[in-house]
Amino acid sequence: MGRQDQKIPRCVVTARVTYRSSRPGLADWRDGVLCVRVGSAPEAGKANKELSRLVAEAVGVSPSCVEVIAGASQRDKRLRIVGLSQHELEESLARLIDGDAW
Repeated sequence: MGRQDQKIPRCVVTARVTYRSSRPGLADWRDGVLCVRVGSAPEAGKANKELSRLVAEAVGVSPSCVEVIAGASQRDKRLRIVGLSQHELEESLARLIDGDAW
């Protein structure tokens, strides 16, 4: 990792995914776990791609900045978000909750 890469903020969040939802989107943020509903089935990476898109949209980064780093084939996943610090992520999610954007 180069020096320049070390200056880019990154954060990690745990996400619990509900598959095949008729209402995709962020569902809740509690105890440090982001609950997300996706419309896709957990096959061929479709749900992970949708998860990355939904989270990116919610926190204001590009979908390519959200990566599943653990649990790719599980319901509970760890996501790395490039471009946001942990503090910025938590502030962003708190604003969504306070604004009832769920």
